[in-house]
Amino acid sequence: MPDMDSTRGALSDDAFDALVSALAEGGVRPEDLDEALHARGVTSLTPRERADLRDTLRVIEALRADPLLVEPPHGLWEKVAAAIEAEGDLAATPATVADLDAHRSRRRGGAGARWWVPAAAAVAGLLVGGGAVWLNLQPSEAPETGPVAEPQVIGDAEMDPVAATGTTASAKMTREPDGSLELTVDVPEVPDAAAGYYEVWLRDADASRLISLGTISSTSTTLRVPEGIDFSRYPVVDVSHEHFDGDPTHSGTTLWAGAMTERS
Repeated sequence: MPDMDSTRGALSDDAFDALVSALAEGGVRPEDLDEALHARGVTSLTPRERADLRDTLRVIEALRADPLLVEPPHGLWEKVAAAIEAEGDLAATPATVADLDAHRSRRRGGAGARWWVPAAAAVAGLLVGGGAVWLNLQPSEAPETGPVAEPQVIGDAEMDPVAATGTTASAKMTREPDGSLELTVDVPEVPDAAAGYYEVWLRDADASRLISLGTISSTSTTLRVPEGIDFSRYPVVDVSHEHFDGDPTHSGTTLWAGAMTERS
């Protein structure tokens, strides 16, 4: 790297290029520039030179990244050309190495504005940004999914009125896709809050063994059935009328009851 006099107010082109090369070869990221310059003893740069160096490193970093090749959106290249033209009124024909050297020699001093730094940054920004917009506009393919599992009905019951008046009720046992069991109970009515509540039970034929599944909150209520119940010992679905008396046992008033029929 050329020797940089600590009293110099601005870098020459050669010194700037050599510094960019050293920083890029050292893998210095734009956000680590100040630390890298300090480690190399470079302390005399102007704020403009530091900004130019940081912009140049950003361009190099963008160009080194693995490219994601996509079809550019319509009008992208026109935007690129407009950005370059706005920065420096470039010649329409590609420049040769000799052209660049001649242009550099005609510049006034080493501290002049480096037009290619912001121009290159603008080009890289348009390319990256345009590609991102183009990708976002592409129709996304819906992920392939297998058939959705449906609950399996494994039993049902028609419940005849016992203490109720005339109308039947029904129950349906299903095995859910996650393996759990649920019982859906449909009744023709629910009581007013002052009159108590309905409770669903699984029981044996003579009501000597009972398991409470929960209370009915509407004319159609689904309740979770505990695993491990032997339905051959508890084949009957029973809906009782309960009162707010603090007694958790069956009131003895069965409104509807019916045996569960297994479905194959």
